[in-house]
Amino acid sequence: MSRRLLSLLLSVGFSASALTAQAVTASADPLDRLRDNREQAQDERERVQDDLLGARGDLGHSSRELRAAVAAVTRSRARLDAARDALGDKRAELQVARAVDDTMQRRLAAAQDRLDEARDNLAAGHAQLDDQRDDAMARAAEAMQSPDAQFLELRVLLEARTAEVLTEQLGAADSFADSQARTLDGLEATTVLLTVNAQEVEDAKEQVDEQRAAAALELARRRALEAQAKAARDDVQLLVEQRADARMRAHAARQADLKKVRQLVQDRQRIQDRLQAIARQRAAEIRAQQLAMQRRAERQAALEAAQRAAQQSAQDATHSSEVAAPSTAGSTSATFMVSPVQASVTSPYGMRFHPILRYVKLHDGTDFGAGCGTPVQAATSGQVISRYYNGGYGNRVIIDHGVQRGVSLSTSYNHMESFSTYVGEQVDKGEVIGYVGSTGYSTGCHLHFMVYENGNTVDPMTGWL
Repeated sequence: MSRRLLSLLLSVGFSASALTAQAVTASADPLDRLRDNREQAQDERERVQDDLLGARGDLGHSSRELRAAVAAVTRSRARLDAARDALGDKRAELQVARAVDDTMQRRLAAAQDRLDEARDNLAAGHAQLDDQRDDAMARAAEAMQSPDAQFLELRVLLEARTAEVLTEQLGAADSFADSQARTLDGLEATTVLLTVNAQEVEDAKEQVDEQRAAAALELARRRALEAQAKAARDDVQLLVEQRADARMRAHAARQADLKKVRQLVQDRQRIQDRLQAIARQRAAEIRAQQLAMQRRAERQAALEAAQRAAQQSAQDATHSSEVAAPSTAGSTSATFMVSPVQASVTSPYGMRFHPILRYVKLHDGTDFGAGCGTPVQAATSGQVISRYYNGGYGNRVIIDHGVQRGVSLSTSYNHMESFSTYVGEQVDKGEVIGYVGSTGYSTGCHLHFMVYENGNTVDPMTGWL
């Protein structure tokens, strides 16, 4: 019995010394991958109401500054929309990453709790084993200290005086032996339990290591997304500021263009008033001449009547008088004028919606898309009555053609690069009077050709060209 006890105690001692508790790190179950159909978080966007690219109208009559400013606003709007989309994507990814990170932290905490519980159980098992081992060692030492311990059963037999005493002493000896056996069995059970607890500790440690590693990866990913989201927010803020600056420049350029338009309208009205005054003066002169001719015709008719009466002619003589304007009569041909430049029409006469200034305005002439330096010729013969620079029309020449087809006719040539005529000069049809340019309210080389009837602008392509 003593040898069995000693050998068991030795084996338990070696087994117990092999079981150790260790510190652990967190791990996690495999992470679910982000779904393709994750919900997109979007910021509320500002929308620019003006659709500049799709607007109809004449873009040619805008300043370079306004065109550039509007283009900058359009580009900044596109970049801002893209940056906001990117920011929405990053925020959505970050939201998912934070949710995953929270899940990982909860799993790590649960694994840590399981590890702590396993360690506590292992420590309690060690304490129990130590107590049982100390008790067993004490009993074994006590039994082995007796010199006659190995002859316990024989001494019981020899010292028993009666059968009852013998039975009682043998029962006591068996009870002691059973107690020793139970102690050994308890030690074996505790040893097995410690082995189980030690394995639980190892398993919990591995799980915590996995959870902690996964949590660390997810934390790094979340921090990277936070940095990307911050960079996206900074990009959006910068683009918002750039767009605000571009819109301010566009507003300033638009106001400058509107000022040019007002100047153009004022100049148009001034020229119109001047030509109308010329037309009125011509009309008065024509009426006076017509009245004088009518009186001469009446006197001539009376004289002829007297002559007819004197001659007692049976035939009535008729005389019709044609009233003609003092200036050269115009041709009735549909091509009364020649084209001022050899180029195609790029923008016709008429009312149109200006896509930048955002209102309906009159395009008071016909644009010919000729290159800078192209010679400009007089559409028909006449006298140069104006040659000057205007902020809207640029370098312009106005020619008076007198009364043609019953109207006071004038033509105007605008945005020219330079002049080759002077005020008061008589020019012939087709004579060069200047060269195509892009001065004034213009964004590219072209000729803006205008026709006035009695001081009012008309479509040059209707009846004149």
